[in-house]
Amino acid sequence: MGTVVTEFQHGWDEVRQLGREEGREEGQLAVLVQLIARKFGHRPAEEAQQFLDENPGGDRIAWATDAILDCDTADDFLAGLRGD
Repeated sequence: MGTVVTEFQHGWDEVRQLGREEGREEGQLAVLVQLIARKFGHRPAEEAQQFLDENPGGDRIAWATDAILDCDTADDFLAGLRGD
């Protein structure tokens, strides 16, 4: 019985860790979209959020975070995000 409890606990710990990671990424995305809206406006922020929702991954969030500072226009930002 102890083995079953241990395996269950191990599985539950993994689920909680994945939930924390997903929550962290969702929080990063929310802050990122706010920053995009502040610099480029709501339309680019909505486009970026849709793109990031459809193409998840830490590399996209990291790129977009840097691009907020590096890009001067919404068009440059969105083109870079999409890989144009």
